[in-house]
Amino acid sequence: MLISKFNIASFIVPMAVFAGSAQTCQAQMLSPDRFAVGVSVGSDGVGGDLQYSLNRFVVLRGRGTWLDFNYAGNAGDLHYKGKFDLSQGGGFLDLHPFANPFTVSVGAVAGARRVDLGAVYRTSLTISHIPVPPAQLGTVGGEATLSSPAPFVGVGFDNTFTTRSHIGFKLIAGVAFSHAPDVSLAPTSGLVTQVPSLVAPDIAQAEHDIRQDGRVFQYYPQVSAGMTYRF
Repeated sequence: MLISKFNIASFIVPMAVFAGSAQTCQAQMLSPDRFAVGVSVGSDGVGGDLQYSLNRFVVLRGRGTWLDFNYAGNAGDLHYKGKFDLSQGGGFLDLHPFANPFTVSVGAVAGARRVDLGAVYRTSLTISHIPVPPAQLGTVGGEATLSSPAPFVGVGFDNTFTTRSHIGFKLIAGVAFSHAPDVSLAPTSGLVTQVPSLVAPDIAQAEHDIRQDGRVFQYYPQVSAGMTYRF
């Protein structure tokens, strides 16, 4: 009888341990910690991310950013000021080919990708043999816009789903591709609104110069660093 009880116990105990291990493994499979949120800052502004891990190799990521800044320049006889607004959202496929933090990111960004422009004459303009000072000529306004949506390709480091900690870090560097900026200007106040044909050549020249200045944004570098929290 003692031998029988011992045999039964020796069978039941390992089975109980195995069942407990199986339940733990099943619980982990049912709760794979696949969701994460993040914050970052970079050349595309201040941003937030939502991430979902499909598996060890593929992560889906949504991102929203906000950035604006002012700049100025000269275009022909006009001096212009621009307010750059880069409030955009994007969707990305982050590939981890080696199942480690190294990632290749492809996707697209869309939203407000424009510059609001205002311009004034730098020198007097002669109208009917009469020199008119810049203050009386008035102003010119318009905008320059970039492609939306714009394709994005980048590489980086993201250990959100490879670290044991719930806190992760990432650094993504890439390029958003756009056509040359579309620029549109028109008289907005003063004497230039009364004689638009007279200032049309100056406006056309200014549009050309601003378009050339804005070609730097055709390949806009988007470099960002941030932290993530995995649920």
